[in-house]
Amino acid sequence: MTVPVSPRHPVQWSARLEAEEVLRQVRTECEALQARLAALSPVEPGSTEDQARAALLAASEAAVAAAEGQVARTVDRVVYSVAVPTRAERARVRREVNAAGCTYPDDTTLRATLRAGVEEGIEPGELQDRLLAAIDAVETALVAGEVIPADAAESYGELHARMRRAFPRYATLLADREYYLDMVPAMIAAAFVRGETRPGRPAETYPRGEDGRVADAILDRIEARGDLQPLGMWIVNRLMQLPADVDRD
Repeated sequence: MTVPVSPRHPVQWSARLEAEEVLRQVRTECEALQARLAALSPVEPGSTEDQARAALLAASEAAVAAAEGQVARTVDRVVYSVAVPTRAERARVRREVNAAGCTYPDDTTLRATLRAGVEEGIEPGELQDRLLAAIDAVETALVAGEVIPADAAESYGELHARMRRAFPRYATLLADREYYLDMVPAMIAAAFVRGETRPGRPAETYPRGEDGRVADAILDRIEARGDLQPLGMWIVNRLMQLPADVDRD
């Protein structure tokens, strides 16, 4: 993936470039994990600690294999040209996102609300204990970078479905997240995508309106390819988070 260096120079995005970037990240993480494990003191083969280390490494290697598979399966149809937003443009778009009422509840907030739903809506007893234990197990695994135990994952999935129906605060947070993912990628892409290149065709520059945004018809075309949400969220997560010194060029 092209590293953004200046608002003057557009960068490129495509599904394959995204997949390759993910692969680089998970390979780096796997290599770092391998180094950490190699530096640990040896343990008894077959012991609980030995099995835990093996499971952690296996999960990391599985992530690498999955990322390699994604790269192999992804064939670029289109490469998009994206403008790097200036500081003022980033501030303006964030204001528009806030004005549209778009908020993204993070996973920590969702888990805390699930916990509140269990404590408030389920009588103390075996069921409440099992569900709270599942939340604890998920949080512990995520913090430690470990694989979520299968029984905890199953209970957590059941809890998610149950609370979505029965606990309005949790349902509202999920609706907020879904609204954000529906709205924000399109808003961001409309502001910063500039054109596209397809194999065997000349580069196309998208027409923009007086407000500097591309038309809905262009966004519809990008969405029909399945690229709108990943493209928009890449801009959100990478280009909207640039350090201030980018603006000095």
